[in-house]
Amino acid sequence: MNPTVIVMLLAISISGISLPLAYATIDTKDPGASSQEQQQLLVFGQLQDNELTNEDEQTFRSGFDTFVSSDPVAYGVFEERNSSVFKPGEEVLIYVEPEGITYKNTTGENDIKLYSLNMTADLIVSDKDGSIVGGEQNIPLTNFTSRHQNKEIELDLSLTGTEELDPGDYMLKWIVTDQNTGKSFEIEKGITITE
Repeated sequence: MNPTVIVMLLAISISGISLPLAYATIDTKDPGASSQEQQQLLVFGQLQDNELTNEDEQTFRSGFDTFVSSDPVAYGVFEERNSSVFKPGEEVLIYVEPEGITYKNTTGENDIKLYSLNMTADLIVSDKDGSIVGGEQNIPLTNFTSRHQNKEIELDLSLTGTEELDPGDYMLKWIVTDQNTGKSFEIEKGITITE
């Protein structure tokens, strides 16, 4: 028999007391369990990280991305910018949390097992009519070797030189590539340059 976990799905709070409205029983060994169910099991300690079976866990993609007001300090440590409107000369900063990254196995000194990560990006800047007005290729994003397969990786994308753009609306298309696998994902963000 496979172990199961009962998870409270809905609750209502009355005078500070939470009352359950619904429960779900989740088979901890069920490969068909949703990613959210598996994450809940991880939190409850009922599923080991290496038991995740959801195919999405292997898809290289942006798990989260947003405009930021200043350079992010670290993974999850950033000040979100609530506007996509920029003044001429103002730097456009985008914080990204990639998921499904692939480490390249390597060996260090004394046969220590190491893991390397190498990501680059291409940028295409288009005007509101779709005409390409600028861009750059093979921008280095991250390239490091670690003793651990770090899961909390953040990327900082930036666009400078906005003073060269005429006032108006633009589309930024970032193509982030995992150099270890050749897989890539796209991030598209619309911006407006004011006068």
